[in-house]
Amino acid sequence: MNEQKEEPVDDPLKSEKLLVDKIRKLSESTVLGSVANLINATILVVILWPVGDKTRLLIWLSLIIAISLLRLHLQKSYTNFEGSLASLNRWKNYFLITIAVSGGIWGIVSLFLFPTESIAHQSFIAFVLGGMVAGSVGIFSSILRAFLVFSILALLPLAIRFFLIGDPIHLSMGFMLLLFWLIMFLTARRLNQNVLVTIQLKYENIDLISELETEVEIRKSAEAKLIAQKEEIEKLVNVRTFELQESNKKLTHEIEERKLITKELKESEEKYRDLVENINDILFSVDLDGVLTYISPVAEPLLGYTPSEVVGKMFSGFICPEDLPSVLDRFKAALSGTVEAAEYRIVLKSGESKWMRSASRAISKGGKVVGMRGALVDISERKRFEMERTNLEAQLQQARKMESIGTLAGGVAHDFNNILYMIIGNTELAMELLPNPNPALEMLEDIKAAGLRAAGIVKQLLEFSRNTKHDLSPMDAVSVIKNSLSLLRSTIPSFIELHQHLPETELTILTNPIQINQVLMNLFTNAAQAMEKTGGHIDITVATQSISADSANDFVDLPAGDYLKISIGDTGPGIEQNHLDRIFEPYYTTKSVEKGSGMGLAVVHGIVKTHGGAVIVDSQPGHGTKFTLYFPLVKSKPVIKEETIKFTRKASGTILFVDDEETIANMTGRMLERFGYEVVAFTNPLKALEAFMLHPDDFDLVITDMTMPQMTGVKLAEKVQKFRKDIPIIISTGYSALLDEHKAKELGIAAFVMKPVEKSDLAEIIRQVMEKAKLPAAY
Repeated sequence: MNEQKEEPVDDPLKSEKLLVDKIRKLSESTVLGSVANLINATILVVILWPVGDKTRLLIWLSLIIAISLLRLHLQKSYTNFEGSLASLNRWKNYFLITIAVSGGIWGIVSLFLFPTESIAHQSFIAFVLGGMVAGSVGIFSSILRAFLVFSILALLPLAIRFFLIGDPIHLSMGFMLLLFWLIMFLTARRLNQNVLVTIQLKYENIDLISELETEVEIRKSAEAKLIAQKEEIEKLVNVRTFELQESNKKLTHEIEERKLITKELKESEEKYRDLVENINDILFSVDLDGVLTYISPVAEPLLGYTPSEVVGKMFSGFICPEDLPSVLDRFKAALSGTVEAAEYRIVLKSGESKWMRSASRAISKGGKVVGMRGALVDISERKRFEMERTNLEAQLQQARKMESIGTLAGGVAHDFNNILYMIIGNTELAMELLPNPNPALEMLEDIKAAGLRAAGIVKQLLEFSRNTKHDLSPMDAVSVIKNSLSLLRSTIPSFIELHQHLPETELTILTNPIQINQVLMNLFTNAAQAMEKTGGHIDITVATQSISADSANDFVDLPAGDYLKISIGDTGPGIEQNHLDRIFEPYYTTKSVEKGSGMGLAVVHGIVKTHGGAVIVDSQPGHGTKFTLYFPLVKSKPVIKEETIKFTRKASGTILFVDDEETIANMTGRMLERFGYEVVAFTNPLKALEAFMLHPDDFDLVITDMTMPQMTGVKLAEKVQKFRKDIPIIISTGYSALLDEHKAKELGIAAFVMKPVEKSDLAEIIRQVMEKAKLPAAY
């Protein structure tokens, strides 16, 4: 589970170099880790300040600052260090101790700063600690033990704290923390192995090249000796002609030796060439001007170029322009005598790019640097894995965000709908008490309308947070857009003007108001954020566009026909050209994490596509951005919601009404009595069940709330039906994630009513239920 399982290095010198590189990488990440420590600690203190002990928060922040400064001092001291292997191990322990102390200080949060009353702040602590552990995967990648001591000391106390609380939510959060730590550990272990393999390969390549250079120099020296011997023989022949015969024998012998040496040299060169040509890495060399003087043949299958196509050309011409500045800096450092590693993209012959990692060092001749030699390793697979991991983390973050929004929306909807039910219901009762005409009636109508509008907003919030699939129906787009704009105006800063250009005629499309509102909300939010510093205006224009067969090619993915055209433009800074092609990709964003997840425009594109339309964007830096949306027009008439029929005849019958909120029970009871029913109301479902069990035949209908402390509405319905299977039951609720209209029917519930409900609608529902049950009802 740690670096003790790494492949052993027999050479003490290589072992020392490997340890030096590991500690150096750990040291280089200290600054980044310390800065992240300070920033995240400060953010955590700010968030916990309203709910935590301020003295403890300040003491804890002081500890974070102290350990961060200590780590920075340790890193600075190690930069100038030169010593033995024993000293290196001592430095390694120093770093591990400070990392462990840092992890322990983060772990203290779960012991002494834990906000027991706020699950939101508890979740934020888990989010911050998870972020610190996720960041430590890369920072401590060279020494796995560093990641282990930090992550365990930071996360384990919080997980234990969640398990000790013991409720389902905290148990789930505890298990999620352990699962998250396991994933991070596996990632850290794999990254650690990659780092160690890279370091070992670097030294192996360097040693191999050094050995090859030494062997070439030996052969050159041998050849020079042969030449010198030849010259000496020639002089001896001229001086001692009388020893010609003997000299000829010696010369023949020397020639044979030379043939043997030449043969060995040729075999050695063939071995060297075979090694260079078959190694998976690309070996290359450049001169001082950056011109390629050699590249191994393996470049062709990897890059698409043959050696003859690249030798003699500038090496920088094959590097992606975005990566070129940093690569040139590394190459300059390599020419100074150090071995430099760099990761960058090489432009392939096909025009695509591939991630490579190079290790290079200077070539010296006669004590003078004449160029640089290095090796290229294909790391595109590793980069793809890193990108996939980043995308998965972004998707996980978005899923958690939407889950939190859905949970929050459900809780808010339940309470708000109960409140709105009280407002609307009492308003309707008050309106019945006033004679007509009366000035107060108009004010009460306004209150009722506002309540119904608020109920619609709550419904939209639930629809959006649950990502409900919407059915499309013919609707007047102009009216839908007007309603959306009336809601969106309040979300736009007052210093940003809104210019509307809407036609007076009806324009019918197949749509759903919720989705149109989502599209406009995302586009308006992006425009407002783009102008939050400078101000400006947003223009929305609605018109029609006819696309003929001849002009269809000018419109992407749109067949000929008549379309609704919605243009939304702003006067913001515009979008850079290199971002335009990717703005509709999920999770792609140029904004900070706090301002967006990168899903807004992806949602817009998806909704418009499901309508059979298209989105066109036009933007120039400094001249704002304009989005044009096309929706197919239809000839069908817009769907108009039918008004509920008002029944006025008095009804009869006894209703058992159950709701845990006394105000709702009293108000609904008065409303039902106005209809003519006799009402027996309870705020405790257990007492209501007891009353029903004593006199089950006295009741004609049961109306119960869904969410109650002692017993849910479904459970109460089950127990009531055990005594009387024929009695109709209506369940009403402000919001329930456990029950909907479909499930209610499966359980034998006569009707499922969402609060708030208007008095006339409630009367009609009761009439239909009791009529179906063949009991007296209101007409």
